[in-house]
Amino acid sequence: MPRSPRREPDGPVVPRGAAGMSVGVVVALVALVLVYKRQVHDELPPPRVDQVIAALAFEGSPEATERAHGELDEFDEREVVPKLLAALTVPETARPEELILALARAGDDAVAPEVRPYLQHVDARVRAAAIDALASFGDTGVEPELRRIADADPALGVRQLAVIALADLEADDVDRDLAVMLDETTPADRRESADGSLEVTTGESFGADRAAAEAWLDAHGAPPAATTVGGRGRTDGAPLAWRDGEVEVTVERSGAWLVGRVTGAAPPLHLALETATGRILVAVDRREDGVSARADDLPREGRPFERHASLPVEVTPDGLIVRLPRVGRLVAGDEPASVRVVR
Repeated sequence: MPRSPRREPDGPVVPRGAAGMSVGVVVALVALVLVYKRQVHDELPPPRVDQVIAALAFEGSPEATERAHGELDEFDEREVVPKLLAALTVPETARPEELILALARAGDDAVAPEVRPYLQHVDARVRAAAIDALASFGDTGVEPELRRIADADPALGVRQLAVIALADLEADDVDRDLAVMLDETTPADRRESADGSLEVTTGESFGADRAAAEAWLDAHGAPPAATTVGGRGRTDGAPLAWRDGEVEVTVERSGAWLVGRVTGAAPPLHLALETATGRILVAVDRREDGVSARADDLPREGRPFERHASLPVEVTPDGLIVRLPRVGRLVAGDEPASVRVVR
């Protein structure tokens, strides 16, 4: 299956700095070049391959970065790969993700051990690049780590890329997770990749239609989702429940929504949902014209705070029902692990 040369974890990468090289970057370029090769005369310019690698390592517009990736293809990979690996070890390197993506184009499975540690990098862009490179190498030895990432990485985009990589490595239990990524809220490049992977694993073409893919999987007895990308155990139908005296709350999945039902309590109240990456706090209040609800998505790390200022809420004779968008910015695709009412 054709693979896109680049995938971004959560939208386009913003260039770090101006398109032209600053004085600081020139200084860092010189430092990097000296790591590669001792210059006989200080006035000698660095070799062109070193200039191109430095352009990737430090800064540049998206267009300039793409040109640099293309230009590296013109050099002998036996020269390029060692230089890329050396550049990754330079502390001044500002964009290790671009060097790893270049290795995905120029390298092979021999450099996989050098790339694997970047799966734990603090920057989601670097983790995403490492996933892309290791999948392109066909590194099946990294599959257990990809499963951990797909289930627990704080960035939804990185989890999605791990699922696509598992499919590329011929994992046979990620079809449900791929189908979830066909939702229209998924960035176009990942949606396209998930659609292509799903076509390879099922032999069917769904035209990037999530409903069609999930209907086909239901009809063919596919196993439930394997990771938090698709919602672990999506088909088991068991709601999450909590009870304290007269107050009871249940949360269950319904398509693209999480539906919370509270009985035995009236607003004002808070519905607290704990997820793998943080907490969703839903505030339900009385107003002159009825009842309002808003939700704050409070991550522990790896993604920004989000707020939905208005959620559908319905007052019932014994409590209320509130609906949260499960797909998109709020909840970041996570399934809640626990829930309770705070008054």
